[in-house]
Amino acid sequence: MFFAALILSACGASGTPPGEGAAGPFGQTGVDEVCYDTHIRSASCDEGDPELCWDEAWADLSFCLADDASFADWEHNLDSDQDGLTDEEELNTYGTDPLDDDTDDDGLRDGEEVLTYHTDPLNPDTDGDGLDDRDEVIGYDTDPNDVDTDGDGLEDGEEVHDYNSDPLLTDTDEDGLSDGDEVYVYGTPPDDHDIDGDGLNDGEEIAIGTDPYSWDTDDDGLNDFQEVYNTGTSPLAWDTDGGGRSDGGEVNTDGTDPLYPADDLLDSDEDGLTDWDENNVYGTDPFAPDTDGDGLDDGDEVQDHGTDPNIADTDGDGIDDGDEVEEPWTDPTKADTDDDGLEDGDELEHGTDPNDRDSDNDGLSDGDEVWTHGTDPLNLDSDGDGLDDGDEVQEHGTDPFAPDTDGDGLDDPDEIWQYGTDPTNPDTDGDGCSDGEEVEDGNDPLDPCPECHLRGEGMCDFITQQGKAAGCSTGAGSGPGLVLALLGLMIRYRR
Repeated sequence: MFFAALILSACGASGTPPGEGAAGPFGQTGVDEVCYDTHIRSASCDEGDPELCWDEAWADLSFCLADDASFADWEHNLDSDQDGLTDEEELNTYGTDPLDDDTDDDGLRDGEEVLTYHTDPLNPDTDGDGLDDRDEVIGYDTDPNDVDTDGDGLEDGEEVHDYNSDPLLTDTDEDGLSDGDEVYVYGTPPDDHDIDGDGLNDGEEIAIGTDPYSWDTDDDGLNDFQEVYNTGTSPLAWDTDGGGRSDGGEVNTDGTDPLYPADDLLDSDEDGLTDWDENNVYGTDPFAPDTDGDGLDDGDEVQDHGTDPNIADTDGDGIDDGDEVEEPWTDPTKADTDDDGLEDGDELEHGTDPNDRDSDNDGLSDGDEVWTHGTDPLNLDSDGDGLDDGDEVQEHGTDPFAPDTDGDGLDDPDEIWQYGTDPTNPDTDGDGCSDGEEVEDGNDPLDPCPECHLRGEGMCDFITQQGKAAGCSTGAGSGPGLVLALLGLMIRYRR
């Protein structure tokens, strides 16, 4: 509320005392005038300090009127802030500030808001749509009293600030979908008519049932636009004709009709693989049944054997896949079919069986015989001594290449099975005579002091007898008895 305090003073025109006929401010002459000093102040002034309120008064007016009646008319029409509303209207009707032409600071004068735009002069955003009244009127030409000027389901402020859409158009991008539906129903942008760039606008995609965010909804290799307008196929079906090939495969690769199922599985070389699979999956030649020339058709390699139709020898064992499959019936995906340490190709070179890890059944794998022991993988007894190579290596420690490993005159199997001597020790009993000599002389190769039976003129027989005579106390080859025996032998031979 505002108050006016009037101070009357007597004055004439231009301050001339009344009655002197001077012209007044309104052209009166010869008429006494009443002059006023008025102070307009706000009721918000501190009531406790009137002087302070007067010092903070918003306006001081000094004027002279012909009479009090003229003052009443003036006061009634007074518009202190020149906003188009009288002070009386601002104070008593609209609650606006008569000394501020734009009470809500929205860029529109109070009078414009009330008289022209019918907006609230106390609210900068009358319709609460996120745009100030002046921006709606001057900037966007929207209705400051309507939260959604174009009725598309988006508030004017959302369109301007959030979605870059036009608040005066229900369908900014002209895709057949209202801006509000794009945002709140379909999730598409209201300012881009074809978000996936497939040639169908978002509205068409929604109507057809395709995905407006997917260039190729059915993932068949043809974009949605092509299927609808060019090929006549369904953008919702990977294989429109149900023949087993994708629409894109037929159109882009095979050159077949995507609406005719009989031509879907074209196999030009009749190798069991469709041309499309050969081109796009396996990289084989769709016009050559055996791309790698290994003797197996591409289809057999892929579907039956698991081999590579582009490599003649898939496992790199030196045998082409076709040969392995036909003969010797080895595994074309495994270099060493029998796991014996020899690759299949090496086995064929050595004559061994690539499906039998021990071709000669001697207890040694073919690989061990070839690479470790050097024995013959096709002969179970390489040295012909009667012991299998495996027994010699694994059980007895004998040489599978030497019939008499210790060179004592007895073959290894005789020592093992007949005499019980050590085939790796030439003198098993350590009596100074080799096992072979003892056996030859009829002595026991396991007893350093055998019963003496002179069977000849051999040194070992004589020494053995002398050792027996000496009681073998120091062994057959030591002590005075041995010396005497040697001397006696020498004398005997000299005679």
